[in-house]
Amino acid sequence: MKNFETPVVSHKDLLIKKLARIMKITTALLLLVCMQVSAIGFSQSRITIKMASLDLKKALFEVEKKTDYRFYLLKR
Repeated sequence: MKNFETPVVSHKDLLIKKLARIMKITTALLLLVCMQVSAIGFSQSRITIKMASLDLKKALFEVEKKTDYRFYLLKR
């Protein structure tokens, strides 16, 4: 039978591994926070338009008046 010896791990090696793990976790958390802030900054604004039995062309015209969006419709 072979004699298996456990490898000797120094305190310095364990400290480096622990530090690397902490750095990876910190990097991941910072990335997530930056992505959340970015998502909040690019969220869409809400508008309110009250209309009853209005055709699509007039409804889109009202949306254009209240926002920066532009629509292009083709008649078929």
